[in-house]
Amino acid sequence: MFSTTKTSNQLTFTFSSSLELVDQAVQEAVYFLKKRKIGVEIFEFSLILREALNNAVLHGNEHDSKRQVKCTLAVTGKTLNICVTDQGPGFDWRTACDKKIVGPQATHGRGLSLMKSYGYSISFNDAGNKMTLTKEW
Repeated sequence: MFSTTKTSNQLTFTFSSSLELVDQAVQEAVYFLKKRKIGVEIFEFSLILREALNNAVLHGNEHDSKRQVKCTLAVTGKTLNICVTDQGPGFDWRTACDKKIVGPQATHGRGLSLMKSYGYSISFNDAGNKMTLTKEW
């Protein structure tokens, strides 16, 4: 299952937890940003979005295809907001955010470090199953 809704400044997609659908979601999001000539580098955006969506599928929803991931991209002025929500129980984001920056050779645990290094501010809901990323350009 994969569905999208669009307005002039917002794209929302919901999909079943599947890494193949993450690819489709990233492609849709890149097309949305390119069409609007948003001032964010496409490589960095794709990397960050893919990391957030992969985490939602693999860790949040535990790769359960019956669960869904919802992502909303919203552009307001020179600000991009990305909101990713999964149907899992969440995680202890407070501890994760306190960890030292992970090196590029790490095979896991580098998502938050990457997001911060590209200038995205990160927030979570209390449960830790909803992440909001904000980037200004």
